[in-house]
Amino acid sequence: MITAKTVEIPRAHFLALSDLAASFEAIDAVRSLAHGSEYGHPGDILGSVLSEAWRVDPTACTRIMATYISHLRTECERVNRNNPKANLAAPTLEKVLKVLPFGINEGRHPWMTEDVWKQLVKQLGAEVASIL
Repeated sequence: MITAKTVEIPRAHFLALSDLAASFEAIDAVRSLAHGSEYGHPGDILGSVLSEAWRVDPTACTRIMATYISHLRTECERVNRNNPKANLAAPTLEKVLKVLPFGINEGRHPWMTEDVWKQLVKQLGAEVASIL
């Protein structure tokens, strides 16, 4: 049985890992879109990263989500360049925020109650659009 352990890492390393998670989930989402699927949510990995970030540094959530949205856009542009018939449109920030709670596992992250994730969505809605 694997048990969770808490480890301390430098903030720069946490942000680098968060950027990697955002990039991975964006690429995965665009891959699904390119195969005809509807956009579901930002993914469980990104939901976990945002949940952990919210607990220790809520300001990091804005950077993480901005990275995710930026990668969504970039990856859709790449697919469209390579296949002009694809005509993919990246999900909007509003769409992503609407379905974000589906990527947050309250069982794994019990501090992410409905009130807390509503605060997170509100913060991201207010801050991410201004930096993209």
